[in-house]
Amino acid sequence: MPKSATGTSSKKGFTLLELLVVVLIIGLMLGAVGFSMDSREKQLELEADRLLALLRLAQQETLLTADEIAVAFHSRGYVFLRREKNQWLPAREDLYRPRLLDEELQLTLRFPEDGPNPVSLPSFAWKTETATSADFAAAGHALPRIDFFSGGEITPFELSLALASSARKIMISGTMQGAIALR
Repeated sequence: MPKSATGTSSKKGFTLLELLVVVLIIGLMLGAVGFSMDSREKQLELEADRLLALLRLAQQETLLTADEIAVAFHSRGYVFLRREKNQWLPAREDLYRPRLLDEELQLTLRFPEDGPNPVSLPSFAWKTETATSADFAAAGHALPRIDFFSGGEITPFELSLALASSARKIMISGTMQGAIALR
């Protein structure tokens, strides 16, 4: 290799060590971004699985007990309701507690018999976790809901959960005959 008068190499470029350090830094940055996206997508999947399980549980409970159960939706989450004394009230069981979705998750509800457009989900000033029975009784019929009937039938619906920061979307659908599926 020719050397200059000062005794250094006349070739210019990066050493193998410098290239490896740059590749390592780029890999760590991409890994951090990927991990962040993976955790949000896992959160989306977890929330979809939770909602699917709760919907199926409510359907089974209605079949077994003949109690009237519904799940009502607003722009930030959902709440399970029981019909008591001719009004819909929040279910008292901890399992059916009101759920507030993470701000990154978007909820869309559509009833096929109402056409191709999704239902406008209302937003309320109260927080789901601290709402009282009076809050729900007052809002009662303003919340779009899926009803579970004692014969196993349900209100037909298409529900999507999506991440605001990506195109990832998970669909849950239900048919009049009571089939509830994740798509």
